[in-house]
Amino acid sequence: MKELSKLRQKYGYTQLEIANMLGLHKSTYNQKENGKRHFKPDEMAKIYDFFRHLDSQLNMQDIFYNQCLLNVNKGE
Repeated sequence: MKELSKLRQKYGYTQLEIANMLGLHKSTYNQKENGKRHFKPDEMAKIYDFFRHLDSQLNMQDIFYNQCLLNVNKGE
């Protein structure tokens, strides 16, 4: 999830802050951001809504494109 990590860092947020917003433990968020676990659709929507307020040009694909490709390649 390099795009998400870059976006989070660009706006100065820590993994802990985003994890708290989602109601996740930092370690769980870290695994999801690093592609070891998948974000649930509701988590993806929350992340998108959060960053969309900061960048009105942003779309879901900008954030989650790599995760979608990984899911397709794994047959999910």
